[in-house]
Amino acid sequence: MNHATQAASVSVDCLSTLDELRALRPEWDDLLKEAESASIFQTWEWVTTWYEHFGTDKSLLVLTVRDAAGRLVGLAPFSLSVSGGCRFLYLLGRKVTLTEYFDATLHPDVAEVAVEAIFDAWHRRANEWNLLRLPVSEGDGPFIRHVRRLAAGYGYRIYAEAREAASRPLPPSWEGFHRTLKKSMKDNVNNYVNRLRREGHDERLVIVEDPAELDVTLDTFFELHRRRAEADLGVPHLDRFATPESRRFFRAVAGRLLERGKIWPCLLYVDGTPVAAQICLLQGGRFYLYLSGYDPAWARYGVMLVLSRRCIERAIAFGYRELDLLRGVDQVKTRWGCQPRALVDLTLSNSRLRSRLCFNLYRLNRRRFWLMRRYRRWKTSRASLPRSARNATNNDAPRKP
Repeated sequence: MNHATQAASVSVDCLSTLDELRALRPEWDDLLKEAESASIFQTWEWVTTWYEHFGTDKSLLVLTVRDAAGRLVGLAPFSLSVSGGCRFLYLLGRKVTLTEYFDATLHPDVAEVAVEAIFDAWHRRANEWNLLRLPVSEGDGPFIRHVRRLAAGYGYRIYAEAREAASRPLPPSWEGFHRTLKKSMKDNVNNYVNRLRREGHDERLVIVEDPAELDVTLDTFFELHRRRAEADLGVPHLDRFATPESRRFFRAVAGRLLERGKIWPCLLYVDGTPVAAQICLLQGGRFYLYLSGYDPAWARYGVMLVLSRRCIERAIAFGYRELDLLRGVDQVKTRWGCQPRALVDLTLSNSRLRSRLCFNLYRLNRRRFWLMRRYRRWKTSRASLPRSARNATNNDAPRKP
């Protein structure tokens, strides 16, 4: 079937209620089986739970694409919201701090045609939104690639910000994985385990699989996550579950994922006490080390590294093919042999005057934010220098206008 015939054979519908979204579950699951690159954050469980907890004050707008046989071949969950006088059409929604990736779910055989249909639906509703936000999507994925092409053809403006994630392939054995690590990391993953045992401590990994135990396990996870965030251990960590709303959401989505075998709530017990917690997410052949926490009193024993090792060993044993450490690339992630993967954050305006005005204001605010962040980093790094070095760099200081 040629491209023109494919394009003519697909149709787009817009779902605007939670009941419609809940009823879509079987077809959504079938589409995910075909879209092998889809992340855990594109599952019915994650998206529907997000709308139930964070989308109540927004206008639900989930675009579905079907082929001539009525089969679901594309899905893009959006919501409409207003901020600062600007109307946003957001992939999923605004302020989603617990969702790492955003993307449309596309059947690989008709990905280009499905994106064209989705884009046309946006364009026909251009009077309803001023800015179209596509945050943190795969930079070289079919969704973003075709969106960029179509935006140019429709005369849209694009503001793009580069992002990165860290991931790597998983070999079929822990020994094969261990051989790929740098020498210092090879030593560390063994030394911390040996230190615990040498000093007479009993270390044990516990994976919670019983739904009746989930709430208590998540209480422990939230507490260890909070302790790590509040500890002064050099690298700052945010408490991602500081609000009751975020905890309620995660309890709900974890319950749904546990029913489908898509989550491992992992605890590391030392001498019968949980000292570290790791949430592992599972989708397709990909294994995600999601959020974690540990008791700072056990930091010298590297309990978080020990727990990460146990989780990776288990993932390899279960046949997972890729390790994904999610957004951001730092030494904590690269020490596991992970490499940067390109992501992109896109903001688009249509050709309407108000849309262009909002776009220019958004771009100005982002530029101002970037400059302020750069200045704060410069100021922090300069404060750590000796006084003589600070004096020597005075000529490089930013000047007032």
